[in-house]
Amino acid sequence: TERAARTRLEVLWDIENVTVPMARSGTEAVAGLHEALKPFGRVERIRAYGSVLSCGANERTRSELQLSGVHLVDAPHRNRKEVADKMVLVDAMEIAVRNAAASGHSPAVGIVLVTGDTDFAYLLSRLRSLRGGVADGASPAPLVLIAPQHPACASELLQAVPDVVYWESGVLGLAGFDSPTKPVASPLRSSIAAANVDAANDDASIVALSQPSTSPPRSLLMDIPTRGRD
Repeated sequence: TERAARTRLEVLWDIENVTVPMARSGTEAVAGLHEALKPFGRVERIRAYGSVLSCGANERTRSELQLSGVHLVDAPHRNRKEVADKMVLVDAMEIAVRNAAASGHSPAVGIVLVTGDTDFAYLLSRLRSLRGGVADGASPAPLVLIAPQHPACASELLQAVPDVVYWESGVLGLAGFDSPTKPVASPLRSSIAAANVDAANDDASIVALSQPSTSPPRSLLMDIPTRGRD
């Protein structure tokens, strides 16, 4: 849409938690991110946080990510815990503060968090409530979670945001994954109007589990081409 074309997105990628599998290159993963996020806006920057020694990405993958425009943020642990998580948290709040300061002067920047760590549920809930800090009459900035598609990804994390895209099926296009239990955004073909009708059935449960938002939650149904669904 026209609004999506004007909306800028910043991607904060917890690469220690959500890694690039052997079946895909770093270049393919980045291309998948850009494609999956087109319904929400234009990706302006991707930052991937993690210790070089423990982020699950070999030298070749790191090189592919860097050459694809990803800013690799090294987070050496040195016997400290959750170093990368704390860096993600600070950068996410910095974006929120910038959005609030620029309210009424420039469009807010959307935040995309790539993680499966439930500890980020509170951060996402707070960011969702802060999306009201935009220009009067303007739509809130996108807040999107890209999460791994496995049972360990807790519902508290998925319900903390208005929009979810799954890493394996929605970004990487990997076959062999069941349909998501939570409706998610389709990077390939989705009717936003039809999806909003589907989302109406989920509004009551989402509002009960989430911080208040200036707009109703949107859920867009995933359509995975590799599974041959119509």
